[in-house]
Amino acid sequence: MTGFRIRSAATTNDEPGLQVFVSKYTNENGSHSWYNVAPNFNDPGVSHWNRNAGFEAIVFKNQWGKTRAFYLQVPDGQTTEVTFYGMEREISINYVKG
Repeated sequence: MTGFRIRSAATTNDEPGLQVFVSKYTNENGSHSWYNVAPNFNDPGVSHWNRNAGFEAIVFKNQWGKTRAFYLQVPDGQTTEVTFYGMEREISINYVKG
């Protein structure tokens, strides 16, 4: 299953109401709505976005409307795991076989 797995390691005190948006450039059947960010990768229903190989925009926003955007790649046959740490911190990216 290729695409993105997205989770937040930020505390709810640091980033209340955290949501994520994933573009659908590589999967026209995907949704580009805003979703709450999962705290882990355990439930694919809330942490996985099915996307094909290529680049997508991933945007995080908190309840105050502050946003942070990234343009990330899904390599062919792999899943890109993204861990968000906060608006003022870097993200972690890990590529795993899909």
